[in-house]
Amino acid sequence: MNRALAGGGPLMDVGIYALQATRYLSGEEPTWVSALTTQGAPPRFAQVEESVLWEAKFPSGAVSHCSSSYNVEGIGYFRVLAERGWFGLEPAFNYGGLRGIRSDGKAIEAASTTSLLSRWMTSPDASRKRLRRGCPAKKACVM
Repeated sequence: MNRALAGGGPLMDVGIYALQATRYLSGEEPTWVSALTTQGAPPRFAQVEESVLWEAKFPSGAVSHCSSSYNVEGIGYFRVLAERGWFGLEPAFNYGGLRGIRSDGKAIEAASTTSLLSRWMTSPDASRKRLRRGCPAKKACVM
């Protein structure tokens, strides 16, 4: 993979969706992050890391566990664990065909999944700019 064409590596290219999801769903900015990258086998990953895994903690006590990789295909979901169950989207980061799921087996309405996506996925470039400028997830920011 060519670093100049790789979109900044697996975090900035595709992992930004998972990071933005955690910021949007928690309504908070992480206060602590720990990450690990893997390089992968040369020559394919000689210029860019293969994968990144990270954990983030938020002021409310919420913790996210995320990963992004150039060496895995077809995985893209999120799941939120809560006190009385869980919910998520699978697939979560496509521009169509989203399916909302809940631990009680009920589907999340398509309108809800479309609304969620329109808020945090339609412009990953805007999310990258917000992160670089230190802008909170839900507050106005001058770009």
